[in-house]
Amino acid sequence: SLFLATRSDLDLAAQVKARGATWLDHRLIERGRGVTAAGFGSEVQRALDQRTDHLVREGLARRFGNRVVLQGNLIETLRRRELDATGAEIAGRTGLAYRPTNPGDKVAGTCRQRLALARALVRRPRLLVMDDATSAVDPEVEQRILRALAERTSDGSGPTVLVVAYRKATISLADEVVLLDGGRVVERGTHEELLERSSVYRDLVDAYDQAREASA
Repeated sequence: SLFLATRSDLDLAAQVKARGATWLDHRLIERGRGVTAAGFGSEVQRALDQRTDHLVREGLARRFGNRVVLQGNLIETLRRRELDATGAEIAGRTGLAYRPTNPGDKVAGTCRQRLALARALVRRPRLLVMDDATSAVDPEVEQRILRALAERTSDGSGPTVLVVAYRKATISLADEVVLLDGGRVVERGTHEELLERSSVYRDLVDAYDQAREASA
């Protein structure tokens, strides 16, 4: 799933020809209110003029003498253009179909979980707490997500991940497993170590495997 916001992370030069909605576009809609004529304000004014020329060339604005009329719903149009272009690029690279949504469309639980996880990771946290955060995705996707997190954690580029989980596939990827009983820590070690020495842990794993077989 793709979710794009207004680009204010780009410098002024990059915003001039950006295909998505930018901070400059908001200033154009506000007709440059609050932009001074001196210092940095003069740089902004030049960028606004260049952005206007770009929008005119793209058919998103029209000139009438010294007056410029922006297309109605400009921000949403720019966001949709960027979304469609990015979706097409990803579809071309991955072979996956790009299916645009419309306002009011229901977002599946799988997409909501992926989006929540992406929002957490984009902030580059030092600690990531996941309370059964992959329960809505299918096992294959879950494994890809967890293995990617494990790889980032092991090479030092990712956060320390604390996962509250019951699924064997999730637990087996952990560097350390902590078994709680009545809110107290009763065992800790790797998945293999706990399987070997803890009957309570083995019973939990066996119960999950039996439940999966019964529902298959």
